[in-house]
Amino acid sequence: MNDNEMETLIDKKIADAKLEIADKRMNLVLAIGGGILAVFGVFVPIMLTIQSSNRVDTAVQQMRDDINNLGRNQQMQTSASTEKAEKATQEVRDQFRELSQNQARESGSAAARVEKAIQEMRSQFKELAGTQLRKPVLDCTVEGKALDGNLLTFSTKKNEYTFEVRNSGDAPARNIRLRLYLKIDKPFPLFMGEWSELSYSDEPSYTRVFEISRLATIDPKDAGTVTIQFLTEEKRQIHSPALLKVFYEQPEPKKYTFSVLVTQD
Repeated sequence: MNDNEMETLIDKKIADAKLEIADKRMNLVLAIGGGILAVFGVFVPIMLTIQSSNRVDTAVQQMRDDINNLGRNQQMQTSASTEKAEKATQEVRDQFRELSQNQARESGSAAARVEKAIQEMRSQFKELAGTQLRKPVLDCTVEGKALDGNLLTFSTKKNEYTFEVRNSGDAPARNIRLRLYLKIDKPFPLFMGEWSELSYSDEPSYTRVFEISRLATIDPKDAGTVTIQFLTEEKRQIHSPALLKVFYEQPEPKKYTFSVLVTQD
């Protein structure tokens, strides 16, 4: 073996040795890398998992604690709210009871007032109805005798008669006026005392009308009187039908028909 072959062999051995060393180094690097990967790929995730699990457990426990605290708070709040609600309910009940009692008292008082008002209204109505039903009733007589159909004779011995107007009703008679109607010619002179002769006649069949309003008002069961006088200078006898009307607060006056005779005896 010559020198060249020897050198070639040595170079080959050296190259093989370097290659083997490089392989070992690569394997070591791979082993180290694998270890690192194992550490980071397995152990680290395991550690992270453990840490995450611990954090989760901690978070879960914290949540449990929060839930328990919240439950206790809610229970306390619920108890307080319940107490407040019961207190408010009791206050409302008390107010309602007081209001009901007040309303009952007011209702009773109002009912009493209404009943009293009704009684007063009934009394007033009865009084008013009684007042409306009450009315005056006037009756006229002459010296204690009936006037209708009577003959009143006037002479020098008796030239005056008294008419009595009595109220037999149950209400006062007001605005009383008496009118006397005669069938005597107007030129015939007459003196009628307090009676005033009217210029017209509302009874066409009578030619002369005399009126007196001195009575004015007559209370129930009371009476008033008026006097009638015939004085004349005529020497002849006068005979005339007569009509007496008694006006007061009624739709129609009371009417009395009689006769008048005037003589000079």
